[in-house]
Amino acid sequence: MFIAPELLRSMTSMDAFRDDPLMVELFDRFMFWQQHMRPVFAENPTWNPQFISECLSAAVRHILAKHPDRDIAILPHFDLPGPDGKRSPAATEPSASTKEPLDHTTSESIRRVRYAVLHHSNEPTLKGRLLETPNGAMKILSSRKDCSCCIIIEAEEYRTRGVLSFRPEAIAAASTLMSHTSLTDVRTCVTDGLNWMFGRLVLRDGRQIYLDLNPVDIYLSPLFTPPDDILRSRLYRVVGLLACWIDGVAPFIGDAQGGGQ
Repeated sequence: MFIAPELLRSMTSMDAFRDDPLMVELFDRFMFWQQHMRPVFAENPTWNPQFISECLSAAVRHILAKHPDRDIAILPHFDLPGPDGKRSPAATEPSASTKEPLDHTTSESIRRVRYAVLHHSNEPTLKGRLLETPNGAMKILSSRKDCSCCIIIEAEEYRTRGVLSFRPEAIAAASTLMSHTSLTDVRTCVTDGLNWMFGRLVLRDGRQIYLDLNPVDIYLSPLFTPPDDILRSRLYRVVGLLACWIDGVAPFIGDAQGGGQ
């Protein structure tokens, strides 16, 4: 997949940031957390779950403001049960030419799915089933074609290759979700809060094919940028990317530059 550089750069506009009340509010909250909350002392020093959840919330609010006829359900610590209500058996490797073998079981992969984000039509009864019943999400994703799904995996532990090391788990989780539902497209995001890697497992001609981007470092800012503006730029870029990814719109289109969806 491909992101045009000019589109990526447009997601750091300070003028656009200041004209967006949601982003101004998000920046104020982050300044509060930085001043008053002890950092997470974890094996991976770049892991910041607060950053991830706050950016996800802002991205979803942007999508809801854009699509009043749609709704979104966020399912934390997503668990993938089998038809009998128990956890699914180990996933099998997709038939596509993925670059790395899947050496983790489904239970390990699914356990790492911090959020499943379901984009669906604005129906109160549907929202209730998704949020209030244990297997509601699986039943709806198996019976309806108008719901899309994006899974977010937190790279909590330190690995030599960073978020890239979680690629097999993202593929395994998406593949297992696809095998238990009617989904033909599952979007994935692996992040530690600093680096973000977006991918997409699609079903084409009976084969599962995984398309992904190189990790996006949210620290891309011009030299001599004031610290507060660096944070604003980071927040704006991540929220913009997340909103586009969950919504399935540009700049996340095509397999390569100029490709179609």
